Amino acid sequence: MELEIKNEKVNVPLERTELEVEIKASATPKRSEIIKTISAMKNTSEELVVVKKIHQETGKHTSKAIVYVYRNKEAMRIIEPEYILKRKKKEAKEAEQSG
Repeated sequence: MELEIKNEKVNVPLERTELEVEIKASATPKRSEIIKTISAMKNTSEELVVVKKIHQETGKHTSKAIVYVYRNKEAMRIIEPEYILKRKKKEAKEAEQSG
């Protein structure tokens, strides 16, 4: 999986960096893979990275994703909807169990 940051915007009031990324892979990547790659690129904890949306065009080997990297957990907890936080916890458990 190759990941390239196409656009990066620092949103100071929301205490996050908003990224638009392009991913080259044979299949749509899992959110956990994107989180792991972005956290390594940005030198931050995986807990502070949220994949908001992944879009893959039919017949192409590239996906586009919107990713938010928060400065702290408190800002993420206040801003992100509850279902996003629950999904993030569930995916973390599944990733931990699989490897």
